[in-house]
Amino acid sequence: MAEDSIHDHHARFRAGDPEVFERLFREYSDAIYRFVLFKVSRKEDAEDLTQTAFVKAWERREQFGGKGTLKAWLFQIARHVVIDFYRTRKRVEELPEQVTDHGKNYLMMDTHIDHERLLDQIRSLEPQEYGEVLIHRFVNELSVEETAEAMGKSAGAIRILQHRALAAIRKRLEEQE
Repeated sequence: MAEDSIHDHHARFRAGDPEVFERLFREYSDAIYRFVLFKVSRKEDAEDLTQTAFVKAWERREQFGGKGTLKAWLFQIARHVVIDFYRTRKRVEELPEQVTDHGKNYLMMDTHIDHERLLDQIRSLEPQEYGEVLIHRFVNELSVEETAEAMGKSAGAIRILQHRALAAIRKRLEEQE
């Protein structure tokens, strides 16, 4: 999109244009759902939280400053919705099996590594930001800048997190072989 077109798109979104919002939903709902599903335990929760994220985006559309991308802003909202979910329920559960099947289609970092094993490694990374940055970068295909905006960090911090996360996974996989 041209610069003027992007600003017009952002202005129409902030003004409450339902066509722009519908386009955003169609374009990003699957990616937001995958991100949320990776973070929560159940498909039903992920569906509800994805819907909540888009409702909050609509309700807070006037707060979008237009400095970053709408995509990154939506991921930031989804991230906060997940945090609120765990805060209110005070629980942390394991990822369900359906994520493993779903994730095989999206996580293609190295074709000779078993995808299920790789997803298990991402799930168990500490700190949790390592897993989050890998999901944003490789599953949701966010740019470094969009990932930074979604996670509330600088682009340099995202590059470092990504490097450390990949190194941690490589080390674990090598130790297991």
